[in-house]
Amino acid sequence: MITWSGLYSVGVEEIDDQHKHFFALIGELFHANDSKETAETLPPYLLKELAAYAEYHFATEEKYFDLYHYEHAEEHKSEHQRFKVRVAELSAHHDSGGADTIALLAEFMGDWLANHIAQSDKKYVQCFKEHGLV
Repeated sequence: MITWSGLYSVGVEEIDDQHKHFFALIGELFHANDSKETAETLPPYLLKELAAYAEYHFATEEKYFDLYHYEHAEEHKSEHQRFKVRVAELSAHHDSGGADTIALLAEFMGDWLANHIAQSDKKYVQCFKEHGLV
């Protein structure tokens, strides 16, 4: 089970709250994966919700990148784009009957938590702090 902890906090309530929502979605996905559910039993809203989450969450972060001229913004935005592309690919895979969708999605989301939220997102904290957001 994956749970939110302060280790993932970027110190901005708006962003942390969005990350907490993401953790809840991933918790549902990991539960489905642990239950060895098939692609057909993947909660139907989950892929749509992940795509919607990406749109509003990434827009929030990117708004601050642009406002504060975050020096690594383009690299970070590229990571966001890769996330959206991968979720779209996995959604298409699911729609075509991919029985391994849950496992592939769980692996991707686990990597995203470990590498993006826990590492890449931490890189913008200093910039946000310097501008009084944190």
